[in-house]
Amino acid sequence: MRRVANYANQSEVGGRAPRKLGPKLFAASTLLCMLAACGSSKAAPSEAPTAAAPPVATASPTPSATPPAEAPYQTGLQIVGNADCQRDTTAAIDLLKQKDPLVYQSVSHYVGRVVCQKDQSGMHAYEQPPTYHVGDATRTAGTIWYAGTIAHDTEHAKLYEDYMAQHPGVLIPNDIWTGQDAEATCLAVQADTLTHLGAPQYMIDSVNNALSTNYFNIPLDQRWW
Repeated sequence: MRRVANYANQSEVGGRAPRKLGPKLFAASTLLCMLAACGSSKAAPSEAPTAAAPPVATASPTPSATPPAEAPYQTGLQIVGNADCQRDTTAAIDLLKQKDPLVYQSVSHYVGRVVCQKDQSGMHAYEQPPTYHVGDATRTAGTIWYAGTIAHDTEHAKLYEDYMAQHPGVLIPNDIWTGQDAEATCLAVQADTLTHLGAPQYMIDSVNNALSTNYFNIPLDQRWW
């Protein structure tokens, strides 16, 4: 399936990964750093890309001129990375399956691949299959946090895919699945998922307070997570 979208902008990824800090320092740092990964999805190019849309990729794929004619991508999740990546991602997905089956179903439906990389976490909903690129800091921040970011970025993919299915042949505006309103939606999903997973309250609070930090406006190539 070929996708029509705006690749100039990239959205946030599901939850900035916390650095290796104690609970108190971690809670304070999340508002400024940790949450960017959580709310991250890379935005595809829109009809008129603007600098306001989150993460900007250094090399932007050329959007297809052929409108999508298929339903959202559905397949088994592919995990691309080394043994640590495979282990951590499998553990996070298994946790979602056990503790939040509705989110697990959404992941199975809207995300086709997880790619582990050094940094620059984000959801590339316009790729085939839709791919969550996760940075080391996010992946290694703990199974609960990682699972929460997967839930967050899956919501970005859902916003993208649902709009595409409802508007065949139309370019997908960035603000449909990235930017402040989309981040608010994805953060709400992330906080709810963390609650289901039994996350500590400071972690849930950091997600609930993340929108005010504008983490989603930090360019993709400047993100350590």
